[in-house]
Amino acid sequence: MKVSVSSSRRIFRSGLASEYCLCAEKAPGSDGLIARFSGPVPVPDNIPNELAARGYINPLAAWLMLKKWSVVGKSVLVTAAGSTCAGLLAQWAKKQGATEVYGVYRSAQHLPALVKSGIIPLNMNDGHGIADAAARVEVVYDAVGGELATLMLDHLNPQAALISYGLLSGKAFSPRGKNVTARRFHLRDTLAVTPVEEWQGWFISLWELLLQTQQPEVAVYALEEWRQALALFREPGRQRKPLLSL
Repeated sequence: MKVSVSSSRRIFRSGLASEYCLCAEKAPGSDGLIARFSGPVPVPDNIPNELAARGYINPLAAWLMLKKWSVVGKSVLVTAAGSTCAGLLAQWAKKQGATEVYGVYRSAQHLPALVKSGIIPLNMNDGHGIADAAARVEVVYDAVGGELATLMLDHLNPQAALISYGLLSGKAFSPRGKNVTARRFHLRDTLAVTPVEEWQGWFISLWELLLQTQQPEVAVYALEEWRQALALFREPGRQRKPLLSL
């Protein structure tokens, strides 16, 4: 399990003071959640701590997917459109040059933000609308799986691609559709074959991109308030991202 935390104090290294985002991982056979650091990522002075704390998993995953499956001049569909990663995918797809972006959402609370971002909203219960959109788009980024993924796979055209990067429904699905076979993306797979120095360098592009990106507000909790933070995290349609202050 990988987590990212941001340090609120200066870390001195080789005589230089700078802010770091620490990416940690659990070592095999260890009892604690965080057992070793896989490498500190330098954070520029103009990046707020709240942004640095959210700079690892979702932004890096979205950035890599768009790098691997370019959407320049293409129409795109994202599922779980109210989630952080899908929100980044949608915004950055438009910035990369996507012609249009559809977003499948579950909670109506996400609708205003989607419309404001120029995303074409599709209610998760609108099977006909989703099927029609799937038949038109060229790239799908799916974080839901289950029946939704099956529906889209059944309607995608042969030139389209469906990238599966999550299973929020908790339901498996056959990756083989009528015309398209889903492709799997997992951040861990990419990092496992990438030198630490290389993926650390990716953040040079990411930090500036994140400064220009619309993201949900944060709710900061003291460490002893972790139960309240988890309760907020589990709220359907939540509009804020819980952060623990260490």
